[in-house]
Amino acid sequence: MSNSIPANEWASGKNSRIGQHFIADQVVDLAKIYKNEFSLGIWEPPISQKREQYAKQMAQKEFSFVKIVKPDTVHEALSFLPEGVGKQETQQWVAYLVDLFATLFGLDDVGLRIASHQRPMCPKFHFDRIGVRLVHSLYGKGSEWVEHPLFLQSDKITKIDPWIKKAEADKILQIFEAPSGAVALMKGANWKEGTPPVIHRSPQHDQCRVVLTLDQA
Repeated sequence: MSNSIPANEWASGKNSRIGQHFIADQVVDLAKIYKNEFSLGIWEPPISQKREQYAKQMAQKEFSFVKIVKPDTVHEALSFLPEGVGKQETQQWVAYLVDLFATLFGLDDVGLRIASHQRPMCPKFHFDRIGVRLVHSLYGKGSEWVEHPLFLQSDKITKIDPWIKKAEADKILQIFEAPSGAVALMKGANWKEGTPPVIHRSPQHDQCRVVLTLDQA
């Protein structure tokens, strides 16, 4: 069961169940990620045809770029990207997201990764042993995640596979999919406030995908 849910139909944190996601109507609303009841925040930025056109070009060849950057130097760090319509807009957009991430979490340095995948990079459900990560599909489908008490009420999550298999066998596994182009903030197991991590995976796609991730360096 997979659900790609319009923003107006998504849960919005109306109760206090730990592990919920929220939809940010505006970028400033992403600060709600600091609330303990939320493990995941989603913001759908305005669509840019130039950025999408450029990302489609990047998707034609598999590559991975990883670097520690500062908000004021990231634009120059991306100068290696191939020339094409939308390159400048893409550089500016990534620089904006790096500055947003650094400001939101008080960082001087940010771990930046841009990669093109021809197949799912992380096909199995898992959680990350990090504090928080920004995940943004520049091209292609958004990430998938599980939101169910069976998985998200425990603060001592260790093994995911048995829970996933049991939920699938009991036909209670709900898989949600972030909209293409959405910006997602995902808490990991090292988030200090004790909120359970997001259990997620790459979308089960058969098309190219270009993904930006930002981490606390």
